[in-house]
Amino acid sequence: MNYQETLAFIKNNMNDIQVACFKLGGVVKEPNIYIFKSKLSKLIPKLKSSSASSIFDSLEYLNELEIIRPRYTSDYTNQIYIFFPSQHNIFTISKVFGKDAYFSHHAAIYLNQLTKDRSNTIYLKNTFKNKTNLIERSDFKQKSIDIAFSKPMRKSNKINYIWWNDTDYKIVIIEGVSLNKKGIQMLAYGNNKDLFIPYSDIERTLIDAVIRPTYSGGMDSIVEAFFATKEIIDIRKMALYLNELNLNYPYERNVALYMKKAGYSQLEINLFLDNINLTKVTYDFYLDYQIIKKVYDSELQIYYPLNLLDKTV
Repeated sequence: MNYQETLAFIKNNMNDIQVACFKLGGVVKEPNIYIFKSKLSKLIPKLKSSSASSIFDSLEYLNELEIIRPRYTSDYTNQIYIFFPSQHNIFTISKVFGKDAYFSHHAAIYLNQLTKDRSNTIYLKNTFKNKTNLIERSDFKQKSIDIAFSKPMRKSNKINYIWWNDTDYKIVIIEGVSLNKKGIQMLAYGNNKDLFIPYSDIERTLIDAVIRPTYSGGMDSIVEAFFATKEIIDIRKMALYLNELNLNYPYERNVALYMKKAGYSQLEINLFLDNINLTKVTYDFYLDYQIIKKVYDSELQIYYPLNLLDKTV
């Protein structure tokens, strides 16, 4: 089929073309249009006789193809092709940067409806298998911990900037330990079953937030998130996730402090701590990096900001 015939065919079979494009991802980066045409024509055999450029030109003419070129400051700079852009939002587009990644931190706090604050910074977490050479948490010395948390938090340098729907978005790619997709859920978007948003559940989201408060709106925002989940959180599940992550530092203390500041009962806090099966350590710890005016919780052995939000007051 030539361009005019391809255009007419696509117009008359718009729903089937849309379904096929979504099956192939709905958003494509670094596209080889010939490979994409080959994949598409396996789903829509009639398109085998059309050229790749005829298919793309037809979709673009019908306003069903949008091409985004990320900002020159991005880690990724090639074009992104969005098929049927009116059916997408920033999350369905952003996931193109991580094939098996999920939305985490503040993005997941928003998707879990724990905040109304929708940020233009989107956090997408790529996971890798658990490391086998982890330093035992009991091997750390107090001085080394004090020095580490007196410095700025190390931030990801894998950042993509894209302009979409008259808004500048920053997509930050983070790497973290895999739990074999435990704690990852799919949010269906729109009416198409092949269009979905992967993001962490409430318990995994809170753990990610506790470990990296800067990515999660800050410590006060995390207190608010814990407060918002009081009636629905599965405390045992949160402890299970933390056990399986087997992190170097005693982040269970951080979780317990956020629970305390969010107004959880001592019974609930004890339930969480009693379900932690990790090596006990005696050194003091920190709620975040570079805390200037800090106070000390002697029960949990953790430093936190003097002005940290307290929902119990």
